[in-house]
Amino acid sequence: FSSRRRHTRYISVTGVQTCALPISMKQCRKEVELAESLLRMERIPVFQTTHSSIEEISSRVLAELGLQREMF
Repeated sequence: FSSRRRHTRYISVTGVQTCALPISMKQCRKEVELAESLLRMERIPVFQTTHSSIEEISSRVLAELGLQREMF
């Protein structure tokens, strides 16, 4: 589910706010950098997932958390 109110700065996609038009790409990048820096300050791992499959993402999350994959 996604929604966008006209003339707003954000779009909500499943509860996560992401940048939306009409703000500039430069402003969007600044806001993403700020969010990432806040997460790093709290020692919450941040990694790029744009070009990764869900399998690659899940493997990385398991590795970051030191968990083993269970087979049923």
